Amino acid sequence: MLAANNEMLMSTTIINEKKICTWQEFVTLKSSEATKKNLYRGLPNKPKKSIDDQWIKYDLRTTYQRKYETPDITEFYRKLKDFQMYKDRYETIKEYPIGNNTNLLPLILYLRHAGIPMPVLDLTYNPLTALYFSVHDLYIQYGVSDTFGSILKNNPQGYVSIYEFDIEILKNYYGVKELKEVYKFQDLIDNSVYLIEKIDNLCIKNPNMINQDCAFIFLSSRYPIDILLSSQQSKSIEEEPPYPTPITLHKISYESIYTEKINESVYAYLEKHNKVGYKLFLDEQALYFDFINPSLIKK
Repeated sequence: MLAANNEMLMSTTIINEKKICTWQEFVTLKSSEATKKNLYRGLPNKPKKSIDDQWIKYDLRTTYQRKYETPDITEFYRKLKDFQMYKDRYETIKEYPIGNNTNLLPLILYLRHAGIPMPVLDLTYNPLTALYFSVHDLYIQYGVSDTFGSILKNNPQGYVSIYEFDIEILKNYYGVKELKEVYKFQDLIDNSVYLIEKIDNLCIKNPNMINQDCAFIFLSSRYPIDILLSSQQSKSIEEEPPYPTPITLHKISYESIYTEKINESVYAYLEKHNKVGYKLFLDEQALYFDFINPSLIKK
């Protein structure tokens, strides 16, 4: 089915890549947005150590897809069943059953925020939260022995990525539906995209998800979301392709992150707006995220 949609992929732009901008320009553009209309995902791109290295940009795969080269939704269900054998060690989830009559969605989201690979993309309604996730671990990416100057020298066009998802376009033109419960993963159609918008009523709660204004996209496939969307355009829409573009990629320049020529760093700005580790994570995780943050080393 995916191969048959190559022609449609050519006629419809799934990701609109904006020109590289500064973080200040992105903040100005999105300063009035923390709504339920759009979702954001911030990703750091690994800086090059040398001018001759290959530039590698993060794509829109889930941690489960990155961990397993050929992820299968049935195999994922078996992994959850195996997990049940030792979950009694953990007080938060020891009483949570895994079976055909149990909604497994809260468990999936909880485990994802515990760092376990799951077939979901972490998203946020708040663009500043996404900005934080795009820059928070850049320092550990290139190592404390490197300097900001060397990063700019080796990455003259380097940037971090913030993906913006238009919820209404996803629903109205690409057939993306809200996923509220999962009992049998076999019931999910392969190569589909689902939105998980409401997490307030989950029976297993991770405070991180609330603090980060979280939502999720569930991918029941081995393919990244842009490939899936190109094959999943709604047949109920009378309008012919090209359809509206569902994803926008904002590119935040390394230069604006590392330059010494500004009065306020991106890290100081995010801290002023309560979008740093100790405001978004539990204590142990916050310590890790803040400790590797360049703001502790360079103000």
